[in-house]
Amino acid sequence: MRAQDNFYGYGLSNDWHYFLTLTFSPNKVNRFDDDAVKSLWSNWLQEVRKDNPDIKALVVPERHKNGAIHFHGFLADCPNISLSQAYYPKDYKLVALRGTPIYTKLGDPVFNVSEWTYGFSTVAILPKDTNKLKVVNYTMKYMRKGSDLGYNKKRYYHTKNLDFKRKYSVLLKETDLDGMDRLSYYQSLGFEIVKQKDGIITLHGSQGRLL
Repeated sequence: MRAQDNFYGYGLSNDWHYFLTLTFSPNKVNRFDDDAVKSLWSNWLQEVRKDNPDIKALVVPERHKNGAIHFHGFLADCPNISLSQAYYPKDYKLVALRGTPIYTKLGDPVFNVSEWTYGFSTVAILPKDTNKLKVVNYTMKYMRKGSDLGYNKKRYYHTKNLDFKRKYSVLLKETDLDGMDRLSYYQSLGFEIVKQKDGIITLHGSQGRLL
């Protein structure tokens, strides 16, 4: 799928600082309207860009079960955005967590973006040694739900200043590998194993050409 390939190209070719989730308040916008949500997102970027002219963004829209749209994605080069500790909402489904600080599974704090006033936001800081392929693949699962968005709707949004290298996929049969030379060859080109199942090894890379 072309949209997924392009998303990989953008996701793997840029160094991301934050992973974020953004929701939209029904008091601010029609959360079920793709165009209205996209317009609000564009307006927000314009405002944030005033203090962060080099901001990079790559987000994927997803629908809640009730049809409301929210975003998942990445931010970078935005040193002047304001982050504050995130807390579980007072109406959170688990009563014991209501009003308590939010942390990642690794115990790192989760933040709100103060500039996002159109709903709820959560932001996790991505360490410099983050496995980029892993977090991009994680975000891809939201794009794979893209059929929920409707025909011919955008599967992702991005700023125009992103670096890009097209993503390539390689499938290797374990039975065809001679001393693992072919696997080592692709790994030397920067390809990484993303799946190994039923005797098939799947690798993804973003090389400009195959040597």
